[in-house]
Amino acid sequence: MGRKNKNKKSEAGGQPEKQSKENPQHQLESQQPGTSQPKQSAPPQESGQKKNKQRHREGKSSQQQGAQQKESLKQEEPQHQPRPQQPPTRPQEQRPQQQQTQQQEQQSRPQQQQPQRQQARPQQQRSQPQQARQQHQQGPQQTWPQGQQGPQQTWPQQQQSRPQQERSQYQKGQQGPQQHKTPQQHERSQYQQGPQQQKTPQKQPQPQPQHQQRPQQRPQQQQTQPQYQQSPQQTPTRQSSVSHSSSSTSLSSAPSQNSISPGTLGIKGEAEANYLTMDLSKMPNKAYHYDVTITPDRPKKFFRNAFTQFMNTYLPGHFAGFDGVKSCYLLEMLPKPVYEGDVSIADSASRQIQFKVSIKPTDNIEVDLGSLRTYRNDRIYDKPMRALQCLEVILANACQQKGLRVGRSFFTRPKQTLDLEGGYELYTGLYQAAILGDVPYLNVDISNKSFPMALNLIELLNVLRIDPGRSLEPRGLQSLSAHLRALKVIYSPPPSFGAAPRSYKVNEVSRESASSLSFKIDTGEKLTVQSYFASRGYKLKYPHLGCVVAGSSVKPNYLPIELCSIEPGQAIKKKDGKAQVQKMIKFAATSTDERKRKIMEKLQYFLHNNDILLQKFGIRIDNQFIKVPTRLLRAPSIEYRLGKLVDPRNGSWRNLEYLQTGVTLKKTGHKWAVIHNPSRFLRHGTLLDFSNMLFNEAKRMGINLDSEREIQETRDIVKTLEEYKRKDYDLVIVVIPNFGTSYADIKQKAELVCGLLTQCIKEQTLNRRVDNQLIGNLLLKINSKLNGSNHKISAKSHIVLDHAMFMGADVTHPSPDQRNIPSVVGVAASHDLNGASYNMQYRLQESAKEEIDDMQSISRHHLRVYFQKNNCYPNNIIYYRDGVSDGQFKKVNNFEVSAIRAVCKELRISPKITCIIVVKRHHTRFFPTKPTGDKWNNVLPGTVVDQKIVHPNETQFFMVSHQSIQGTAKPTRYNVLVDDAKFTMDELQMMTNNLCYMFPRCNRAVSYPAPAYLAHLVAARGRVYIDGPPLRRALRDEYNKRLINESFMQNTPMFFV
Repeated sequence: MGRKNKNKKSEAGGQPEKQSKENPQHQLESQQPGTSQPKQSAPPQESGQKKNKQRHREGKSSQQQGAQQKESLKQEEPQHQPRPQQPPTRPQEQRPQQQQTQQQEQQSRPQQQQPQRQQARPQQQRSQPQQARQQHQQGPQQTWPQGQQGPQQTWPQQQQSRPQQERSQYQKGQQGPQQHKTPQQHERSQYQQGPQQQKTPQKQPQPQPQHQQRPQQRPQQQQTQPQYQQSPQQTPTRQSSVSHSSSSTSLSSAPSQNSISPGTLGIKGEAEANYLTMDLSKMPNKAYHYDVTITPDRPKKFFRNAFTQFMNTYLPGHFAGFDGVKSCYLLEMLPKPVYEGDVSIADSASRQIQFKVSIKPTDNIEVDLGSLRTYRNDRIYDKPMRALQCLEVILANACQQKGLRVGRSFFTRPKQTLDLEGGYELYTGLYQAAILGDVPYLNVDISNKSFPMALNLIELLNVLRIDPGRSLEPRGLQSLSAHLRALKVIYSPPPSFGAAPRSYKVNEVSRESASSLSFKIDTGEKLTVQSYFASRGYKLKYPHLGCVVAGSSVKPNYLPIELCSIEPGQAIKKKDGKAQVQKMIKFAATSTDERKRKIMEKLQYFLHNNDILLQKFGIRIDNQFIKVPTRLLRAPSIEYRLGKLVDPRNGSWRNLEYLQTGVTLKKTGHKWAVIHNPSRFLRHGTLLDFSNMLFNEAKRMGINLDSEREIQETRDIVKTLEEYKRKDYDLVIVVIPNFGTSYADIKQKAELVCGLLTQCIKEQTLNRRVDNQLIGNLLLKINSKLNGSNHKISAKSHIVLDHAMFMGADVTHPSPDQRNIPSVVGVAASHDLNGASYNMQYRLQESAKEEIDDMQSISRHHLRVYFQKNNCYPNNIIYYRDGVSDGQFKKVNNFEVSAIRAVCKELRISPKITCIIVVKRHHTRFFPTKPTGDKWNNVLPGTVVDQKIVHPNETQFFMVSHQSIQGTAKPTRYNVLVDDAKFTMDELQMMTNNLCYMFPRCNRAVSYPAPAYLAHLVAARGRVYIDGPPLRRALRDEYNKRLINESFMQNTPMFFV
């Protein structure tokens, strides 16, 4: 298989935040978004304008009435009412008149959404902030009956309701489900930050009935907060995230009021985003979609020129956007159903290539471009995809005339190329994508990609450090074949042949040399390649080298290596090597100022507004970045042993004595050892110093390691692990040799067979440095593996959430050239009340499949573990799902969230489920308008953006939670897909930001929440388990062969960190 774990470097003691995982500055080819069903045609503009006028009058009257009601409410509202321990269940008819008043208000307000859409998304409906909530109750006893797959639970069938204002998520005295709990179970999960801040006046206060009482409401202090001033602390009041302002449906590009209320907490500021405003007001309401067929079907690089010549010849005066493959879009419907004709294109060798081009209408020919101006009432997965695809094709037209397209990026060969080693060089390009925010935007960014150097193959051998003067050895042949696979080479015949150069796609490199490789010529005579060229008047200079094999398998062409060169400008889908990635990261690590300068240079080069096709389609693009409002959230206080607190600064802090360390029954402490292979590069003194430093620092941090430990040299590390398991050792530190035993060998033996904790460190790491930073990083992982907790979020910084289970999920896929390898699912779930301890499940599934097949089994396991640890089930499940695109949101809801609900129903529990999609594969960047003091002039950790560039009808926000080690910080985008708990935007953002401080591997905030980060580690560990020979059996059988040692996983659930 040959695949290596992404996290080897971290496992060996490196800092994970310094890896490309946290700062992937090189921009690789972007994945195309998924598609969804097209949106129905928008209503005519005239009727929409009439409705808007009426809505404006009604909305203004409603706002005035609401202001009067709110003023009266302030006078009558009690300052604070203690809530009884067990509030009585109120029948529906005895509820306060709150709902009746709300219904009257709702009728007087303009309706923003169609009833069908509201019924289709009851869990996402956030337009009734005062709607009564329903709480499930669980019975006092929970048992594990024999023969049952999961724990069973009984509870009263009746459900109690209460107004949303009575939500006590932020009151420490809130009672959970009525269950029998131990004293420790009355603690609350502590991951969410709730800075005690005065309430910032809302831009659009919602009217409330004057008679309404609000139990447990904190005293209101009306104070306007000036911009750029720290807001006083408050506990945010749970409220609806939906504003009831009317939105226009007229066909214009003017921004409408967001239907989702943004957050209010934090220091307010401003930054630029790499978005350009698109003016689509003059775009026609319709375009017409035609299928394009070009034969022969290769080479595709000539398709665009062939289509352009066809339009000029057969359809002069018509303008069409062509995607370069099979679709084109026109402004008018053509009179005839089919147009076809022949064109001739000259290749690089000035040879004429004949193409036959035909176009015909698609089955659904009309494209509703007007939907790009009326999308604001849609969900993010109901975007007008056909209109967006048409817009993307039109926008790409200007760039494709001057650059090489790869995905959504357009590359040009720089004047001074950067050598990436191994025969590759770096190209810099412009990434662009149409984004539907409050108005349509064009997201632009710098993109970097490696391209093969246009070298003669003899020069390539020298670059690959292969001696062309000697025959190819197996290793050299493998290296050359891997480099050339799927590339095109230009074969230049000798002058005596009288033929022009020609391009060939490489199939392989022959094992036989040109002097021994033979074939039959037309006369039937059999000649070697060397003798054939000699008969044509050319003597090969390197007859001992193999030949490039091209053409069909039936009639292959054998091309001498010395006569072949790599065709320039070829984009490859193969995964870049380690050396290439490191150089690309270093090159791409630029400040925000430098990045902006590069983007502007590319925009000036491509000049969108000068493109005739954009002008014909009525598209105008602004040439300056937009400005977005930002808020800087306060970092949570970190709590260590004995309640000692640390306040992070710029996303990092210094460790204190760990909050909790693993318990051992051994009087002398955890038994541990260090083992290594014999090596002339590794001295015994180095190992002794390392073990002493590790023991002393562990003692200082509270970890109880045995003062006696073995340092053993062994020639068979895998076999030695079995010996230490028999000796009842708790931990073995394995020094991975530079050659020989691999990381995968160690983890497969230790975790699948023996059930023994291991901590790996590379031999070269020990030889390079052994300092406090290295030891500290190792101990963070060792303490977690030994069932310890490094730290937690302080009680003063969290929002109390009763019995929450945090889940993270990720699916890792093989590279495009390894589709025979399965995808690996990783799911991590917390089982303690501090959000520090997790358990894991991994699965194998069909390659490149994103939705998780076995989610029911995975969820059942995690819920059982939670019950075992807490004697109750969670009341809230917060599910962070990583790695899905906008087009896959529906699948996550239909497959994964539904699977979690099914398991909960099976266990007779009804926790509130919140599903948050974590999106890292995007090109949004923020550029401060003022210096921030950061080395790279990034926005500070905790910066959040939830206006303008987010979808107007979604709970969505961007957050930079970490400090970038190098280069421009990449924010993470969060989309709330399901929210049974009806969290406010402030709650969601605080919870997410706090979870970024709970990653156990480092004492700094990471770029996305710990549950999702740990899920990535789980999937990476699953990838390690299948490293080795190719999988031959069904995936279920292969997975069953690689089951983790059951007692090991139960006793040390955090073994994977």
